[in-house]
Amino acid sequence: MLMVVISHGLNFIPGSDTIMLVRTMLGFFGVEIFFCLSGFLIGGIFLDVIRNFDGSLTKLTTFMTRRWFRTLPNYYFYLAVNITISLVGLAAPIPTDIGRYLVFTQNIVSPHPTFFPEAWSLSIEEIFYFLLPLTFFGIWAILRKPVPALLATLFLLLSVSMALRYHGAMEATLWDEQVRKVTLFRIDSLMWGVLLSILHRTIPASRRCILQRGSYAIACLLPIAVYTTTHGTDWMNKSLFAKFWLFPIASLGICGILSLGLKFSLPRMVTAITSAIAKLSYSMYLSNIAVLLVMLYLVGVTNSTADNLIRLAAYFPAVIAVSALSYYFVEKPFLWVRDRWFPAGRTLMPTGTVA
Repeated sequence: MLMVVISHGLNFIPGSDTIMLVRTMLGFFGVEIFFCLSGFLIGGIFLDVIRNFDGSLTKLTTFMTRRWFRTLPNYYFYLAVNITISLVGLAAPIPTDIGRYLVFTQNIVSPHPTFFPEAWSLSIEEIFYFLLPLTFFGIWAILRKPVPALLATLFLLLSVSMALRYHGAMEATLWDEQVRKVTLFRIDSLMWGVLLSILHRTIPASRRCILQRGSYAIACLLPIAVYTTTHGTDWMNKSLFAKFWLFPIASLGICGILSLGLKFSLPRMVTAITSAIAKLSYSMYLSNIAVLLVMLYLVGVTNSTADNLIRLAAYFPAVIAVSALSYYFVEKPFLWVRDRWFPAGRTLMPTGTVA
């Protein structure tokens, strides 16, 4: 989340190609980490949901409902915020098909509109929440075995998403808008996290050394992804490697780092800070561009580097303050309603948190 906020905050420091490259890299890898981590966490929750699955739709609908209570209220709140700041002229014009934002189809097979730009990744996340249980149930109806059905679901969604991205990449001339931010081209980025979760849940302790060695191997892919992005967007717009292979290479590298990091514990003081940021992270993601647009309107950007750095320094606490308000007054109340109306078993993650 901090990588994404810093990426957007660098709009206060205009100009150089280096700044543009840093913005691209921070934004890209920040979101890719989000996808892999989300797939890993949701994969663990879903494994608990389908344990001893007997065909009951209640389990699957509860899973989806709990995800929607977690994500939709805050999303719709910030959709309204973006509509408001657009109406007063601070953001991109409201598209004529704004209704597509309500069901996350605004970029399902096409570039995301300029309005509410951060919503592109949330569309990928929400479609993933829908496709995972739906595809699983269809395959389970044939196989009647939960774990094989989940593995088949994983393979199918990975294959279809990558095939669609390859087809799109062959014709795309813009790496970011026409490939990176198209929903059905990117579902595989979350599925790699799901696969990692399955491996950590199913490989016996006696063979964990194999998983560790594999994690070291795929973690070595991350420098390749980093090196690829250093070429800049002009090169990536023309490169089939960047438009297709960069995404699974980055995802696998991040999954390797994530897998290796599960055994490490941070100092308590650091954990207190990271936990506080993590609690606000969803609200921070939704709010940071709206805060940026308002601040750019109110204080603008000057020719003075020192003044721009002051604006950048003020941007971070402004994002945190706005995010805290929406977390406590929008997000948290709906989480309380969710846990009261749609309770679920405590799904403990390796970090000891409850999703």
